[in-house]
Amino acid sequence: AIAAGDMMGNTSAPAATALDMPQTPMDFQQGGGVSEEEPIVSEPALDFSKYRQHGDSSKVWDVEYKSGVLAMRHTHMGITVVVSTTSPQLSCAIVSAGGNEYIYSEELGLQERVLSESEREVVLAFANRFVTGAASQVDAGVTVALDGGWQVEHDWDIVLTKGMWALLARTDSRCVALNAADPGGGIHLLANGFVFLGRSKALLHLFTDQGPVGPVIIPHAQAVAAFTDEEEERPDAAHNLCAWRPLAQLNTTDIQLLRQEKAVLTTHHSMQPINLTVAGQPPFEWTVAPRLPPGLDIMLVDDHSAQILGVPQSEEHSVEYAVCARNRLGSSVTHVSMSVMTQPGMLAYPTNLLQLTPGVPVRLQVGTLEGSRPINFKCDQLLPQGLKLDAKTGAVCGAISLGDPSFLEREEMVVNIYAANTVGSCVFELTICNGPRSAFHQTESNF
Repeated sequence: AIAAGDMMGNTSAPAATALDMPQTPMDFQQGGGVSEEEPIVSEPALDFSKYRQHGDSSKVWDVEYKSGVLAMRHTHMGITVVVSTTSPQLSCAIVSAGGNEYIYSEELGLQERVLSESEREVVLAFANRFVTGAASQVDAGVTVALDGGWQVEHDWDIVLTKGMWALLARTDSRCVALNAADPGGGIHLLANGFVFLGRSKALLHLFTDQGPVGPVIIPHAQAVAAFTDEEEERPDAAHNLCAWRPLAQLNTTDIQLLRQEKAVLTTHHSMQPINLTVAGQPPFEWTVAPRLPPGLDIMLVDDHSAQILGVPQSEEHSVEYAVCARNRLGSSVTHVSMSVMTQPGMLAYPTNLLQLTPGVPVRLQVGTLEGSRPINFKCDQLLPQGLKLDAKTGAVCGAISLGDPSFLEREEMVVNIYAANTVGSCVFELTICNGPRSAFHQTESNF
């Protein structure tokens, strides 16, 4: 057990034992001890809110974790709650303010039991949080000197997930530990103690102006009544305070992309939006890393959807972007690959009239061309025999031969040369004609 004390230095009144409960008519029933057969249960008329003290619970509860065991300790009162991160059973071990050790489950109730070796190791680790003081093991218990200050290490604003449990700040005056296997149950950590909420019962251990109360079992409804004023976002969920939705739905799931994961965009053209959806408890914060290309942004559509959209302004090589949706319980990331290209344009050759003479080689190269590479070239019809179009450079080269009478009999032909990349194409019209008839006959006679 951990010795009780006030870490703020208040030692004017000695701490009462764990079962020294008030005995006024409106207070808890005092059983004189803990029995395995008959756990202590409060009077039905208990007004739990009478004992609830509001304050910033995140400043007085600290967390320690080792080898599948998670412990939460009240830094002023010495109360410690220990749970297994691997077991699906909703149960806990307790070190009370008076130094007694218990185990609690809704099925078996509250029973005296010393901490296991792994539980004790985690509890002893809290001794490292003291600025001064020491920890020692005496008579199978744990004793910690409380003559120094406590250095709280856990940040309740950041969700901590350990196995079956997720820890977070539920409200300004209440932190919770949610159980994934039993979303209806969990642990409420308050400024003056804790409440372990099960399906039909609740275990609480509090400090009041009259001294410590509990650990004691009370009906579920009595514990719930003290928290209903805080459930403003889900007032209908007063019966299910630890998980107003199942834990699996509270944490974000994989983001769903509603279009292909690889997008090729065109500069100065509105892109087709990339739609994303995510399940979980809103609100979500959406971020993209690295920064999107100039002209693009991610915009909210509704509580569970976002879009990447805009008009890209400059070329970008293919980049994989991490899109993250984050809520207060966690985050989910998906990846989308995007590149920005400029479609081909301003295709031109030095001339748009190519005069051919049989047997005389020609080479007509591209003069100007805009657009993102690679660019491929093609014609809309077959060129005269002996002449070809280079598909990579766009050059027209070769020499016509006398073996193509179909072209030799024509005065000219018009072909369209296309330059195309992934996002678009452009065209150049080239006229190909025979050389002067006299020149042709001279060439023919030379052969």
